[in-house]
Amino acid sequence: MRIDSLGPWTGGPWTGALLAAGVALLACLLPRALARPNLAALAAPLGIGVGWIATLGLITASPRQLAERLPVLALAALLAALASAAVAARPFLVWVMAAIGAVATGWWMGGAPMGAADFIRALPVIGGVAGAVLLGHALLRDGAQMLAALLALTAALAVATTPGPQMMLAVIAACGVAAAWIGGGLTGAAARLPLAMLLAALAAVPVLARGGSADWLAAGAPYAALLLGPALATRLPAQTIQIIAALLCAVPILLAIAWLTGRIG
Repeated sequence: MRIDSLGPWTGGPWTGALLAAGVALLACLLPRALARPNLAALAAPLGIGVGWIATLGLITASPRQLAERLPVLALAALLAALASAAVAARPFLVWVMAAIGAVATGWWMGGAPMGAADFIRALPVIGGVAGAVLLGHALLRDGAQMLAALLALTAALAVATTPGPQMMLAVIAACGVAAAWIGGGLTGAAARLPLAMLLAALAAVPVLARGGSADWLAAGAPYAALLLGPALATRLPAQTIQIIAALLCAVPILLAIAWLTGRIG
């Protein structure tokens, strides 16, 4: 389903980023008015989904495509946020929901195989993406980490010169997360699963599309930031410096990508 018929409201590559930030920030206000703070977890995936739809110009697409799979996944992330909010007080059920969301994300990014033979062929993709979702869900703790991971991915995609809209989609996601963080929409555990799903899917696109060494390193940059950033941040004065710490941890990966693509050395 294309959005062309909905009106001429797409206005350039940065429209999606502005929409993502604006929608996410506005979506943080509604839960306060309804006295339902857990619903604030919807802010980031909603903003990101609107931004991606505006940029790609479509809502639904064949799961055989790559970047075009992301808008539908953003809508699914909204459901994951609602489900996570409903079970937020029960850690075991939170992880059950995380497992379901991880497998669903892997299945969708693996081409949504329906038959047994297709499913078996897609198992490496399904398993890899699902593992990335669970890793992100385990490591994401606050808005600073979520934003740092997306900034690290954006920088890595820029250095890797990955073809396609992935870098712009990462910028849009970072804008949505930044706005949700400012609005207080990333404080609950329910915010972790939808963002872990979107981060893993976005990082997987260049690997599935081209699969070069630089693409693999770019996909690993946000997880390096999540793994190493907190340890470095403890040595710095302010918690929000965690963003800088995480990006510093991604620098070796960025240099390796630059070397692989022949930009240095």
